[in-house]
This record gives sequence, structure tokens and C-alpha cells, in this order.
Amino acid sequence: MGIFILWIIFSFIIAFIGNDRKIGYGRTLILSLLLSPIIGALFAIASQRNSEIKAKQKIPETPILHWEKGYKNDESSIDEELKTNERLFEYGAITEYEYQTNKQRLEKLE
Repeated sequence: MGIFILWIIFSFIIAFIGNDRKIGYGRTLILSLLLSPIIGALFAIASQRNSEIKAKQKIPETPILHWEKGYKNDESSIDEELKTNERLFEYGAITEYEYQTNKQRLEKLE
């Protein structure tokens, strides 16, 4: 009887770990109650934090520049593309190599 009560108490404690993660409080609690608090804790810890998910959503997913789509090359659009390229590099959406390559291609178009 004592082990059963400890199982339930630990399951609720582990569920708080999953509260700020993608798995959530309810799923962590169910896993902990049905399988084991240890397995519930492993799933909760392996789950991604909600703050990490929100941070990734702020970064543009596909950094496609206008010149890659074949748009007309005028001076203002090239300047915009250079700024966009720089912002994508600052956000970490593209690597330094991609940044330098895009920058060189855009400067050739000017």
C-alpha cells in the first residue's frame, strides 16, 4: 500500500517536470502512473521545452532570397536582399558560408 502511494506522489512530482515541455503535464502524469515515474521522467526530460519551440518559430524557416526566384535586379531590391541576408545570418538561419556566398552573388549583381 505504501509503495502505491509513493508511486502516485512521485508521478505527480514528475508531471510538473513535463508541465513546461512539449509532452505536457497530463501526458507525463499518465505515463508515470501507467508505466513508472522513472519512465515518465525520461520522457519528460527528452521532450523539447516550450521556450525552445517558440524561439525556433521566430526564425524564418526557408531563407529564399529574391534573386534566387529570378526577380528583376534593381538597386533597391539588391540592397533589401543584402539586409535580408544579414538578418538571416544574425538569426542563425543560414551559415556563415551561405551568408558569404549570398553576399558575393548579390554584390556581383549591383
